Amino acid sequence: MINYRDENIKFLVEESEKEGVTMLDAIESFDYWEICLYLGY
Repeated sequence: MINYRDENIKFLVEESEKEGVTMLDAIESFDYWEICLYLGY
């Protein structure tokens, strides 16, 4: 597992999808953080 810390996760997800990264789930928001799962090779 790799954890990225980013102030704008929505932008990170959008840019990753443009590069062909497969997202496995939508962004989940919690009180202190947001997470998103993606398929890694």
